[in-house]
Amino acid sequence: MTFLLLHKSDFVLDSSLYLDLFGQGMAMGLMNSIVSIGTVTLQYAINGFCPLIISAQVAARRIMSFAVLPLTSLAAG
Repeated sequence: MTFLLLHKSDFVLDSSLYLDLFGQGMAMGLMNSIVSIGTVTLQYAINGFCPLIISAQVAARRIMSFAVLPLTSLAAG
């Protein structure tokens, strides 16, 4: 298993790799920002209704988050 040992050549900076990773990170950050803004806007609109509707919407959102969590984790990985 000598290919698992770290060598000095493994720590060379590769600017094209870092630029690619930065671009992907910016895209993911922008996507998460848009989703968060949409969630805040939706919550602001729903807060004008009665408490029963608010609690039903929050419960539905929690169930949906729980159902989508495995896919979100795989996509982030």
